[in-house]
Parts: sequence; C-alpha cells; structure tokens
Amino acid sequence: MIIDPGNLFLDVIIRHIHLAGKSVLEVGYGDGRLSSQLSCHTGRLTAVGPEGVALDKARGRLSGITFALASGESLAFAAHCFDAVVFTLSLHHQNSIAALREATRVVHPDGIILMVEPCQDGEVELLCNVFNDETEVLNQAMQAVSSSGLSPGQHEILTPQWKCADGMRS
Repeated sequence: MIIDPGNLFLDVIIRHIHLAGKSVLEVGYGDGRLSSQLSCHTGRLTAVGPEGVALDKARGRLSGITFALASGESLAFAAHCFDAVVFTLSLHHQNSIAALREATRVVHPDGIILMVEPCQDGEVELLCNVFNDETEVLNQAMQAVSSSGLSPGQHEILTPQWKCADGMRS
C-alpha cells in the first residue's frame, strides 16, 4: 500500500516550514519515501527511526540524508541543533510526552516542531482498527501535545489517498 501518493504530507510540511537551507530532523522515516522528498528541500536532513531493517533499506536507496537508528524518545543530538523537527505518522508510536520533550530540546528556540498524525476517525484508520486499533495511542499523543506547553500554530485535517497494490485507491 502506498500512503499519500499525491504528496499531501510533503505539501503541508513545505507550507508550514521554510525548509531551504534548514537543518531538519525527521522522526519516523518509515520506508524513506518522504525523507527522499524532504531532502530535496532542506539544507540538511537527518532521519531517525526504530527499525534496523528499514534503516538499512533507506541507507541503501537514498543518499544525502543522515539516517540513524533511534526513537524520538531519546535523541543523541546536541541541544538546539535543528531548525525543525517533523514527526511523520510517528508520534503515536512512542512515548509521546518523552518524544515531544526531546524534540523541544533539539530544536532551536525559534524553531518549529510539526506533527503529521493519523486522524482516528479517518476512513483508512477505521478500517485498520479492525486489525490494530490505534485509538488509545492516538488519543495519548494528542493529550501529550495539549499538555506539552508547545503553542500550536495550526491544526489541519488532510485526506490523502492510499494506493493499494492492485491499483485501487481509498
């Protein structure tokens, strides 16, 4: 399944963060598809994720990106070393409070933290809940954001298409 073949996630990131020449940390690189697209717009992209197999695949396919095996909960970077931190469908897959605390630590004081998270009542999420219900962890992530002390700039709901292997779209 290809998530977001229309690049809505990239579009929203570009719309909210002026990436040119910036040092960006992507937390949750997945298969590296979004990392590849982001790297074309940033000065320097560092991408972290918790899976070694995905890390090896991403490193083998993509150049110009620094990949690291890490969780957003514990980032081995100096304080204030990134202009922006982007969570790409990943905040709810970890201790969200710890991950936001770490993001706040590594981003410049005037930097930006942007989260792209699934909407718990989206069509695809409701279908996926049959197999793996993420409602509780999504709620916990949103509560972590609310209690983080971060001042939210905007909240936007995206409706990306998902392309299935057989060519069908949701």
